[in-house]
Amino acid sequence: MKILIPVCGICIALALIGGPGYYSPRSVQCGWNLGHIFLFALLTYLLLNLWGRITKKPFLRQCFWIFFVTLCLGTAIELVQFGLSGRSPDFGDIIRNFAGALFTLAFLATSRSTLSKRSLRLLQGIAIFTLLLAFVPFTIALTDEIIARGQFPILADFETPFEMDRWTGSARIAADREIARHGKASLVIPLTTAQYSGAGLKYFPGDWSEYNLLRFSVFNPSSVSIKIVCRVHDSLHFEKGGKYEDRFNRNFLIDRGWNDIGIPLEDIAKAPKNRPMEMGRIQGFGIFAVRLPTPQTINIDYLRLEG
Repeated sequence: MKILIPVCGICIALALIGGPGYYSPRSVQCGWNLGHIFLFALLTYLLLNLWGRITKKPFLRQCFWIFFVTLCLGTAIELVQFGLSGRSPDFGDIIRNFAGALFTLAFLATSRSTLSKRSLRLLQGIAIFTLLLAFVPFTIALTDEIIARGQFPILADFETPFEMDRWTGSARIAADREIARHGKASLVIPLTTAQYSGAGLKYFPGDWSEYNLLRFSVFNPSSVSIKIVCRVHDSLHFEKGGKYEDRFNRNFLIDRGWNDIGIPLEDIAKAPKNRPMEMGRIQGFGIFAVRLPTPQTINIDYLRLEG
């Protein structure tokens, strides 16, 4: 039993200071988050067996104290994470903490035998349902990563489930099923008057070394031409400070209607000022506008590599 105490301590330390990076695969990030379930399931087991204040209390009283400790410790972990690494507190982690605690209470607590058979089955059903919900983000992420590898060298075409989760935006981006250059949908990107506004593709196969051209299409519904910037960076970019001159940047003037854009990957490879781009480790693609005088929207579609 006591051998589990240092295991629990190691798990708490990892929760506080460890974790995948910003550009780590979503399945890795979601899988890491599932560690909260294991941690609090283990912690609950230790408390039920080693904390004299609650070991002999009735089951419902044990539940109260376990959930109280889970809430306090879980909140403290989120706050310490924010202080140490600047990561935003994640309410989902709190839910996963309770899922782990509930699992141990429902299946491993000795005092659960005092419940009626019907109450125990209900509690166990809730615990299993909560665990299944906690695994949904991991399952979605893993599924889309498999789809993305199957699509490659198409990077984004907005025709498959969960594909929107590969993108981030400065404003609310969404799939548009009324406008498409290829297939049945595109991505609509609101552009604001902020200093920078746009969207970025964050999760995709990053080995571009066997291809020669990056292609995509941008739709402008307005009669006013819009100047946008396309950027590409590799996995070393932020390690070297994330400077503008250490990535690929190119301006494009987007006229009304569809604009088909092709960028030689040789240009991307030569873009960093003091080194070659790591074409086998491309990590980010984005398009954005700078200080637009009025808000605009654009659509992007059929982002792909060609040999």
